[in-house]
Amino acid sequence: MQVLYQLESNEADKINTGKILESRLDQTPRLFAYLIYFITEVARYAEKDANIKASKHLATAADKNINTKLAANDLLWIILENHSYIQANNKYKFNFESTGELVRKTYQELIATETYKQYITQQQRDVKAEREILFFIFSDIMLPD
Repeated sequence: MQVLYQLESNEADKINTGKILESRLDQTPRLFAYLIYFITEVARYAEKDANIKASKHLATAADKNINTKLAANDLLWIILENHSYIQANNKYKFNFESTGELVRKTYQELIATETYKQYITQQQRDVKAEREILFFIFSDIMLPD
């Protein structure tokens, strides 16, 4: 949007602005791939969090019984095993080391929500609920931040 505004307001430099717009549009697939990567890392962090808490020196019963249902989300694994996703991840070389703190923070926000608490209390796996929790992570946790 900024480039479009710049193009409209700066008549003299339309050629340069057009190149900038083209460059930004070329970055769209990377942004899309990153957003999917980030959602998958937040969901998979449930398992990492459980391992961290269970390995504490003085782990409580609650620390040893962390619900990792989100990490086993069927839709999540469909995404992770998707050939296009794997290609995009290899192409852009996203890694947890660069996003780890933000993933942890986002996961902590997620587990404090009522939607997440309702999701993990459901005993059976429901395709609709699994899709909705990933959508909730994206729309209610990631986008506002």
